[in-house]
Amino acid sequence: MKKIKQQTIKIIVVIFLLSVYSCQIEKEKVITYNGITFSLNSFSSKENGIYIEYPSSWELIDAKGDMLFGAKLNNDAENMNISNTIHVTKIAETDQSKINLTEIVDESLINMEESFLEFNLLERSNLIIDEYKSEKLKCVFLVNGNSVISTMYFVNSPNKVHLIGCTSLANQFESLEKVYDYIAKSFSIQ
Repeated sequence: MKKIKQQTIKIIVVIFLLSVYSCQIEKEKVITYNGITFSLNSFSSKENGIYIEYPSSWELIDAKGDMLFGAKLNNDAENMNISNTIHVTKIAETDQSKINLTEIVDESLINMEESFLEFNLLERSNLIIDEYKSEKLKCVFLVNGNSVISTMYFVNSPNKVHLIGCTSLANQFESLEKVYDYIAKSFSIQ
């Protein structure tokens, strides 16, 4: 079996620190997507070879380990233990040219089912992000007694799999779901 470095899925609900020494944040732009208007900044890292857009009202958070980007809604006051977050994490890498995306997503589902209380998969679908085969998972689970919804986009570039994780308290998710969808689709490998 290929050597695959698997990152724990618990990263979805943890607040991280982001080192921006090799990153560039660009000017804000305003877009309308699926009937929702919001302002965006963009983030790119030549060192990690990624580009993503994120809401301009959100604050960057520091990345550690395989996490390459993170942002959180900076006015989250409802529950200080759980924030509305977006992160990009490299969860698999190989020196071979192809990775089995379905296998990685299946392993991630097993890890989440074992790690979270009342885990329930709501949606699993295929899509294309930046011309790469990708899978989307939408699931709900409990964290510290709170219902959390997470949408995860697994992007399979030639020798890596990146996870774009978007997580919110369940009662806030609906208002952010279209924003999360746009953000995931803005992701690109540079």
